[in-house]
Amino acid sequence: EWDGVTVSGTPRRVTGLDLRNRGLTGNIPWLLGRLPPTLATVSLGGNALTGCVPERLRLASRDDLEQLMAERGLSWCPVPPIPWSEEAIPPGTYQVQGNLIVDIPVATVQAKISSIYASDGGPGSGRGYCFSDLAERWAVCLDASSGEEILRAVPPQIHSSGANGGASSSTPPAEVDDLLDQIAATARPAPP
Repeated sequence: EWDGVTVSGTPRRVTGLDLRNRGLTGNIPWLLGRLPPTLATVSLGGNALTGCVPERLRLASRDDLEQLMAERGLSWCPVPPIPWSEEAIPPGTYQVQGNLIVDIPVATVQAKISSIYASDGGPGSGRGYCFSDLAERWAVCLDASSGEEILRAVPPQIHSSGANGGASSSTPPAEVDDLLDQIAATARPAPP
């Protein structure tokens, strides 16, 4: 019901922000970079905004954003490297070894990077990156150069060790599938 905010779908998600000519001043909120991949349009023109533009907004249709950036001398916010650890990755936008940008969403299931591997001549060949749920029962693997999904399954190292509690390569639980969908939907090559 908020003016300028469009929602749709089930469950209802923010799909558009029209904040043109609202007299907005100050830095562009970094929280705009945390909106879900369903955000399809963003309009911020006609405001006196400063700072940098969250990288996440590159995924949305942004008819007036480039013009606003040029007029106000704004640039894209720097994207930090992904934190490599066995713990959960905090929600946010990250660079994976300078090749790929990926968004880790706020979700009920937390994600971690599970491996880096050399692909065997698959899509884009070269390297790929896998993201899994914390229990490492399911993973989505992305081509390092294009960001395209190349595999969604039980991580091989777990499947071969039998530590997956009998899980198979069938569909992951809905909350894990949603997490992996969001990561795969927002993965993209890092801009030059």
